[in-house]
Amino acid sequence: MKRPSMLQITIQSWVLLALVAFVPTLASGTAYYVSCTGSDSNNGTSTSTPWASLSKASSQAYLPGDQVLLLDGCVWIGTFQPTTSGSSGNPITLSNYGSGALPRIVGNNAAAVYLLNVSYWTIQNVDLSQKGQTPQALDSGNQHGKDSDQHADTYMWAVLEIRGYSSSSACTTTCTVNNITVQNTVIHDGQWIGLFAEGGYYNQKDNGFGYVNNLLVQNNEVRGNQAAGIQTEATFIGQTNFNDANMQFLNNYVHDNAGDGIVFSQTNGALSQGNRTSYNGHVRNARVGNWTWNAQNVNIQFNESDHNMTPLSDLGDTHARDGGGYDMDLGTIDSYVQYNYSHDNYGEGTLILTWPVGYGYTCCTSENVTVRYNVYERDAQKQAGAITDFGGVVPGYIYGNTCYNVAARPDSTGAFNGTGGCFTSSIYAKSGSPTLYIYNNNFISDPTVNPGSDDTIVWGDGSGTFTWNNNSWYDIGGTYDWYWSGDITTFSGWQAKGFDSAGITGNPQLHGTVGNGPAAYQLASSSPLIDKGANVGSIVYGGMGPRDYFGTLTPQGCCYDIGAAEYSGTYSTMESPATPVAHTSFSPSIHVDAITMNTPSISKGATASWTITVKDANGVAVSGVPVTVWLLNQSWNAIDYTATATTNSSGVASFSTNATSSTGNYFLLLPYVDTSLTSYYYDSYQNRAWTTYFSVH
Repeated sequence: MKRPSMLQITIQSWVLLALVAFVPTLASGTAYYVSCTGSDSNNGTSTSTPWASLSKASSQAYLPGDQVLLLDGCVWIGTFQPTTSGSSGNPITLSNYGSGALPRIVGNNAAAVYLLNVSYWTIQNVDLSQKGQTPQALDSGNQHGKDSDQHADTYMWAVLEIRGYSSSSACTTTCTVNNITVQNTVIHDGQWIGLFAEGGYYNQKDNGFGYVNNLLVQNNEVRGNQAAGIQTEATFIGQTNFNDANMQFLNNYVHDNAGDGIVFSQTNGALSQGNRTSYNGHVRNARVGNWTWNAQNVNIQFNESDHNMTPLSDLGDTHARDGGGYDMDLGTIDSYVQYNYSHDNYGEGTLILTWPVGYGYTCCTSENVTVRYNVYERDAQKQAGAITDFGGVVPGYIYGNTCYNVAARPDSTGAFNGTGGCFTSSIYAKSGSPTLYIYNNNFISDPTVNPGSDDTIVWGDGSGTFTWNNNSWYDIGGTYDWYWSGDITTFSGWQAKGFDSAGITGNPQLHGTVGNGPAAYQLASSSPLIDKGANVGSIVYGGMGPRDYFGTLTPQGCCYDIGAAEYSGTYSTMESPATPVAHTSFSPSIHVDAITMNTPSISKGATASWTITVKDANGVAVSGVPVTVWLLNQSWNAIDYTATATTNSSGVASFSTNATSSTGNYFLLLPYVDTSLTSYYYDSYQNRAWTTYFSVH
């Protein structure tokens, strides 16, 4: 079993801003300095007498208001694990001093920073990464993109780990972590999760219990991790009982992770705002940029989520799932996805989902889920639809959204959620039937970009109770197609289903050109969508909301407009509502420039070989750098091959293995480039290649 210690220490409103902003206020305390040229025999209390090691820094009994300051430009391999807590208004702070690149901590088969049963800490202005840990293999067939071992949280290490823990379910304050802030930090290239906060252990049978309250994660860059970028959870007991509370994820840039961007669960009260989550899902199927499950009073708002993916779809696998922007999943209650921008995702722009997990649990019906005032552009490129319901969400409210759907795949009604479009809905087996209210949406379908692709604007198996009205429908190619337990090619046929008696079709007359970002979807003064929306405040959960996507108060005229933009006579130039921290650049830096599979298809028993090329920011090959790769077997559920090779004078690390296992595809995990002992910095943001695979026949 992992842990408990490496040191062997035994009201819902429309924006949910009722969450307390627990930004720390520093009070006077002692500053302790740590330098890579210091000495542990020093007292550590001045820049001229700094400590040298993380073990020395971890052993100090800090008091409220104290600071632990790491010298810029230094690198430590190890773990910082404090054992004392700050107090309300007097957190203890881990930060930096000096000038130059952020100080780096590289966890060696461990966390870089581990906060166990301590409270009132601020972690800021540091660079955290990890090496030496074998990533998790995945569930069979990569069906769910989950760890092959569902007890992995008992022994795998996140780069930055926050944990409330006790082996006794009777614990209270001794296993509660309160008021942790992580800000202005780079968290990257871990072999599991980047930032992980957990109350206890996920599985009840692992006998780990605990609580995490008031977690603020803001202005961080989180990238290149083998699982999720940011993940929070607690012990899952299969009912509405949450061990975590008041989670805030603000203005983070979470990108290029092998699994999810941001995912949080088992929490009451959470706000995900101002984040950009992009290019996640390189390795793990069924992952999403920014999402929650088994949670209450959640608000996901003012974010951008784009280019999230699933690896299976590129392999032609019919089991590809998700790869989407946002998700209210499995027992999400009284929650919102609003004022977000979603674009260019393989899967759903927003998914809402219910699925009973079984095992005697009373979980997990999603209730009072609202999707409103979002803009969707070119989502559902590989599967599902821009807005997708799966199973018995009861009820769900979908209104005031704008969708520009670009048909990108052939008719594939046998695939997950049919052919896609601006909206899809389906049920399966025990997932239950939804009750959905769908009003005031501006749905635009464009088959002209990829002629021959299926431009079905809505797909549904018709199972459930649906109220459609006051929606606008426009097919740029002029050929309308709704699929609702059968093809419908005329608006009168759609209305004959009892839908959209006050709906309209035809050109919505927009301010800009479709496909050019959210500002294009504002309404021209001649738009037929003005004042054609319904006031559904008495129907939907929590009322209509006071504003549109761009911040214009609603309604401006006698009635609401259709879509995410309310006409006011003036036009916003704002595209993304997200305000994430920028990518942090270091120099000199190196990255993976190419992954070349020399043998993309071989016979069983033959030798598979490939190379990984490493270059610096100027495109110059870098020699002498260790590169580690892991190869998943054809079922994804075991690491079939692990090796480390050093780049030669051409910046090339060469690998080979005898393919004696079963036939099928073998998938290369994100390679790890170890710069912990060099003057270079591994900047995976610049990577031009991430993964590849070869086939054995």
